[in-house]
Amino acid sequence: MATVLVVDDVEMFRSVVAHALKGAGHRPICASDGAAGLALLETERVDLVLLDLAMPKMNGLEFLQKIRADERFRSVPVVVVSASSQGSKAPPLASMGAQGQLLKSRFSLRDLIQCVNDLVRSAA
Repeated sequence: MATVLVVDDVEMFRSVVAHALKGAGHRPICASDGAAGLALLETERVDLVLLDLAMPKMNGLEFLQKIRADERFRSVPVVVVSASSQGSKAPPLASMGAQGQLLKSRFSLRDLIQCVNDLVRSAA
Protein backbone atom coordinates (compact mmCIF):
# COMPACT_ATOMS: atom_id res chain seq x y z
CA MET A 1 0.00 0.00 0.00
CA ALA A 2 1.33 3.40 -0.99
CA THR A 3 0.43 6.76 0.48
CA VAL A 4 -0.54 9.04 -2.41
CA LEU A 5 -0.83 12.79 -1.97
CA VAL A 6 -3.50 14.23 -4.29
CA VAL A 7 -3.00 17.99 -4.73
CA ASP A 8 -5.88 19.55 -6.67
CA ASP A 9 -8.18 22.49 -6.07
CA VAL A 10 -11.30 20.71 -7.38
CA GLU A 11 -12.93 18.83 -4.50
CA MET A 12 -14.91 16.51 -6.81
CA PHE A 13 -11.73 15.42 -8.60
CA ARG A 14 -9.91 14.81 -5.30
CA SER A 15 -12.85 12.77 -4.05
CA VAL A 16 -13.12 10.59 -7.16
CA VAL A 17 -9.37 9.97 -7.31
CA ALA A 18 -9.18 9.24 -3.57
CA HIS A 19 -11.99 6.69 -3.89
CA ALA A 20 -10.23 4.98 -6.82
CA LEU A 21 -6.92 4.92 -4.96
CA LYS A 22 -8.58 3.37 -1.88
CA GLY A 23 -10.20 0.75 -4.10
CA ALA A 24 -6.76 -0.12 -5.49
CA GLY A 25 -5.36 -0.59 -1.99
CA HIS A 26 -3.58 2.74 -1.60
CA ARG A 27 -3.90 5.38 1.11
CA PRO A 28 -4.86 8.75 -0.38
CA ILE A 29 -4.36 12.04 1.41
CA CYS A 30 -5.63 15.23 -0.20
CA ALA A 31 -4.74 18.90 -0.37
CA SER A 32 -6.60 21.73 -2.10
CA ASP A 33 -3.50 23.68 -3.17
CA GLY A 34 0.28 23.51 -3.20
CA ALA A 35 0.72 25.21 0.18
CA ALA A 36 -1.56 22.65 1.86
CA GLY A 37 0.28 19.88 0.00
CA LEU A 38 3.63 21.09 1.35
CA ALA A 39 2.18 21.14 4.87
CA LEU A 40 1.08 17.50 4.49
CA LEU A 41 4.54 16.49 3.25
CA GLU A 42 5.91 17.80 6.56
CA THR A 43 3.70 15.46 8.59
CA GLU A 44 3.08 12.42 6.35
CA ARG A 45 5.37 9.92 4.65
CA VAL A 46 4.27 10.15 1.01
CA ASP A 47 5.18 7.61 -1.68
CA LEU A 48 3.83 9.54 -4.68
CA VAL A 49 2.20 12.87 -5.54
CA LEU A 50 -0.60 13.45 -8.05
CA LEU A 51 -0.39 17.16 -8.83
CA ASP A 52 -2.65 19.65 -10.61
CA LEU A 53 -0.97 22.68 -12.20
CA ALA A 54 -3.61 25.42 -11.95
CA MET A 55 -4.42 26.08 -8.28
CA PRO A 56 -4.80 29.08 -5.98
CA LYS A 57 -2.22 30.08 -3.32
CA MET A 58 0.57 27.94 -4.79
CA ASN A 59 0.29 26.40 -8.25
CA GLY A 60 1.64 23.02 -9.26
CA LEU A 61 4.84 24.33 -10.86
CA GLU A 62 5.72 26.24 -7.67
CA PHE A 63 4.96 23.14 -5.59
CA LEU A 64 7.13 20.98 -7.85
CA GLN A 65 10.03 23.45 -7.67
CA LYS A 66 9.83 23.58 -3.88
CA ILE A 67 9.81 19.83 -3.33
CA ARG A 68 12.63 19.25 -5.83
CA ALA A 69 14.71 21.87 -3.99
CA ASP A 70 14.16 20.06 -0.66
CA GLU A 71 16.42 17.04 -0.11
CA ARG A 72 13.73 15.30 1.96
CA PHE A 73 11.23 15.20 -0.92
CA ARG A 74 13.49 15.22 -3.99
CA SER A 75 12.99 11.51 -4.72
CA VAL A 76 9.19 11.41 -4.26
CA PRO A 77 7.66 10.60 -7.68
CA VAL A 78 5.29 13.25 -9.05
CA VAL A 79 2.67 12.77 -11.77
CA VAL A 80 1.09 15.94 -13.08
CA VAL A 81 -2.66 15.48 -13.64
CA SER A 82 -3.91 18.64 -15.29
CA ALA A 83 -6.89 19.89 -17.24
CA SER A 84 -4.66 21.25 -20.00
CA SER A 85 -1.26 20.56 -21.43
CA GLN A 86 1.54 22.97 -20.68
CA GLY A 87 1.68 26.18 -22.60
CA SER A 88 4.57 26.68 -25.01
CA LYS A 89 6.29 29.03 -22.52
CA ALA A 90 6.21 26.53 -19.64
CA PRO A 91 9.33 24.45 -18.95
CA PRO A 92 9.14 20.74 -19.74
CA LEU A 93 7.72 18.97 -16.70
CA ALA A 94 10.26 16.13 -16.89
CA SER A 95 13.12 18.60 -16.60
CA MET A 96 11.45 19.95 -13.46
CA GLY A 97 11.32 16.50 -11.89
CA ALA A 98 7.89 15.13 -12.84
CA GLN A 99 7.80 11.44 -13.69
CA GLY A 100 4.67 11.68 -15.82
CA GLN A 101 1.75 13.74 -16.99
CA LEU A 102 -1.89 12.81 -17.56
CA LEU A 103 -4.52 15.08 -19.06
CA LYS A 104 -7.77 15.00 -17.12
CA SER A 105 -9.74 14.99 -20.36
CA ARG A 106 -7.88 11.97 -21.75
CA PHE A 107 -7.32 9.49 -18.96
CA SER A 108 -9.39 6.93 -17.17
CA LEU A 109 -9.18 6.02 -13.51
CA ARG A 110 -7.80 2.68 -14.67
CA ASP A 111 -4.94 4.52 -16.44
CA LEU A 112 -4.32 6.60 -13.34
CA ILE A 113 -4.17 3.57 -11.04
CA GLN A 114 -1.87 1.76 -13.49
CA CYS A 115 0.47 4.77 -13.54
CA VAL A 116 0.47 4.96 -9.72
CA ASN A 117 1.12 1.21 -9.39
CA ASP A 118 3.96 1.31 -11.94
CA LEU A 119 5.71 4.23 -10.26
CA VAL A 120 5.29 2.80 -6.76
CA ARG A 121 6.77 -0.53 -7.92
CA SER A 122 9.71 1.14 -9.66
CA ALA A 123 10.45 3.34 -6.62
CA ALA A 124 10.50 0.37 -4.25
